[in-house]
Amino acid sequence: MEPLTNAGANRRRVAGLRREEVAAASGISVDHYTRLEQGRETHPSDPVLDALARALQLNVDASEHLYRLRAATSSPRSARGDEFILGQRMAALVEAVRPNPAYALEPSRHRVEGACR
Repeated sequence: MEPLTNAGANRRRVAGLRREEVAAASGISVDHYTRLEQGRETHPSDPVLDALARALQLNVDASEHLYRLRAATSSPRSARGDEFILGQRMAALVEAVRPNPAYALEPSRHRVEGACR
């Protein structure tokens, strides 16, 4: 085995920027960037998104996608309201095909609505 040299210590296993490098280039803290990356911070400001887009050298399409990702996050209250509306729509769909048997499944394969008469 060869002894570890400085050149070997600087070699990276994966190409790309480290979390610390992105945070520094964006002018935000590593902790804040980590929370964004992990989805624990769901509403970053426009200046933060602009700084990230610049640091990551995103093109216009990728920058717009970054903003859409922020807009796609919703509050738990809103998500519960959406689930209620979806449940009503599923019930109406099952009712519309009566007297034929029908059921609706969630993506997790749990039964949402069903009629077997």
